[in-house]
Amino acid sequence: MDTKQLTLRFAWFDEAERLTEVAHAAKSFWGYAARDIERWRDELTFTPELIDRWPTWVAVFDDAVAGVAQLRTEPEFELEALWVDPSAIGQGVGRQLVSCVFKEVIQRKGIRLLIDADPNAEDFYLRLGTARIGEIAAPTSSDPERIRPLLSLSISDFRGENVKPVKP
Repeated sequence: MDTKQLTLRFAWFDEAERLTEVAHAAKSFWGYAARDIERWRDELTFTPELIDRWPTWVAVFDDAVAGVAQLRTEPEFELEALWVDPSAIGQGVGRQLVSCVFKEVIQRKGIRLLIDADPNAEDFYLRLGTARIGEIAAPTSSDPERIRPLLSLSISDFRGENVKPVKP
């Protein structure tokens, strides 16, 4: 995918199924057991209603959806979802999507973005300038000691890309 053109835009309602597929593939990439993936089904599912409720962006290489990000805007600004198709991991897709989300936070007069991260993604978020502000016990079938880091990304610390999403 690295020779293709990356486009960022807002998600379309009829893409909910494909965005769900990307979320499942991305979560599965980290080697979680099928029973854990099934337990997280609701958290990994996009619907037209959720796309309508919260700003949702997609990263597209040519015509293929390579990633998705969604911003929860209440009660605080929180990264509701960030999923990158495994074939596009390491190609800047996640960074570009977080940049879209963070620009929206700034446009809405926010000063920080909260992130309840998968432990496998913490290093990625730290490279963007986040700080760990807590953690949540999140055992899995294979790791009863697993924790999810709670992160915060402030305006002054953000180290992302300067991008502008294309409205449909």
